[in-house]
Amino acid sequence: MIINGNFIQEVVSRIHANISNQSLCSYANWTPLNGNYSDSTYQGIYALRYLPAYYFEYAVLANILSCRIRQGEYDSLNIASFGCGLYPDYFALEHNLTHTHFTYVGYDSSDWQTRKLMPDARLPLILSNQPIDDINEATLGLFDVFIFPKSIGDIGSTSNLDVFAEKIGNTKKNRLFFLNSFIIKDNINNENEVALFSKLHGKLLSKGFMTNDNHEQTKHKGAAGSALWLINNNYQYPSGFALCTLNETQCSTNCAVRYSPILTNKNMGFQFLEYKR
Repeated sequence: MIINGNFIQEVVSRIHANISNQSLCSYANWTPLNGNYSDSTYQGIYALRYLPAYYFEYAVLANILSCRIRQGEYDSLNIASFGCGLYPDYFALEHNLTHTHFTYVGYDSSDWQTRKLMPDARLPLILSNQPIDDINEATLGLFDVFIFPKSIGDIGSTSNLDVFAEKIGNTKKNRLFFLNSFIIKDNINNENEVALFSKLHGKLLSKGFMTNDNHEQTKHKGAAGSALWLINNNYQYPSGFALCTLNETQCSTNCAVRYSPILTNKNMGFQFLEYKR
């Protein structure tokens, strides 16, 4: 698994510089919900708290994908990510899927203005504001890999997953990959969101697909609660980029914007699923 420390440093430093002079305490009680993602300041707070750790987990998944695919097996993989936000999963793929060319289409209905601060992409990257329900069957039939990056709960609350599953199930392809990432509590399986993916699992089975991967359980890299830098010593959250410090008057001492970024795996769970027929 490749963790690119330069990528983490670049993203954190760019985004911190973009919001460091703003008053942030009005965002103290904001949480990662659909309606909040369109606010550019919250996008920065969200990115500084979560994006490096999420990139870590997507690197785990990208590495598994790389191992499942033999070199030369695909001329190019077509990859779709739903609820991609600042698309850290793209960079995890770029850094880990080194022997296979791929194209990436990221879908997100929110306006992520902070994307202008992200590094340049090396491989083809398309970002779309098209809602999930509006993606047609023909388009979904082009993809080999589907990614739900911490997003299936939001998608399930705003979109028709049954119809979406039907569209994906009607693919002409005979091999599909799903890279699913979930918010979990202290390494405990997220049953509600795993159940949402079961809609796609059931539809794929009805279309003749089979899988040897477990769609009912989530996994995590490393021992439960491990620090990410202990799992991979190339993971280093850069120092000096706190949103607020005790010496600043910008935020009161009880302001939740002070919360530290994610540095352990205790709230991170994933699934990798390969389907064939």
